Amino acid sequence: MSLKDAAARAAMLAALHSAVGDELAAAKKEVDAGLKAAKKESGTTQIAAELPDGTRVAKVTLVSPDPAATVTDDKAFLAWVREVHPQQIHSRLVVEHRARKLGLGLHLNALAVAAAHELGAAAMIGTSGTADGQDRFHARFGFHPVPGTRRPLPVGWVSP
Repeated sequence: MSLKDAAARAAMLAALHSAVGDELAAAKKEVDAGLKAAKKESGTTQIAAELPDGTRVAKVTLVSPDPAATVTDDKAFLAWVREVHPQQIHSRLVVEHRARKLGLGLHLNALAVAAAHELGAAAMIGTSGTADGQDRFHARFGFHPVPGTRRPLPVGWVSP
């Protein structure tokens, strides 16, 4: 094979590789979206890949890159915490709507995080909504949503 033929072959294979790679990425994205929807609807996390005659050739499985604990029964979990760790249940800080935009929430939240840190808390867990920006407010203090929970359930980690 001449150098010119080798160069043409390499260029054609590169173009084919690029086209196949783009199609593969699109197919994987479609399967991933479908499996995520199936998981929400029925708990299905894998599907068989079959030829037109029904011969199974592969199994595609939804892979979650970030394994995380999931609270499946909020009431049972809260009851368990109340029974086993009652000292870990604390009141919720709320600033009434008429007193918002005065900076009270920032100061109260900062004090709560500092107090938790001083008391040796390993984590703080709180609930908040997203409609009025509570999630953005709590993000200022390092809180972030916990995968697998009913949204939103922000968690901020506080080192002991």
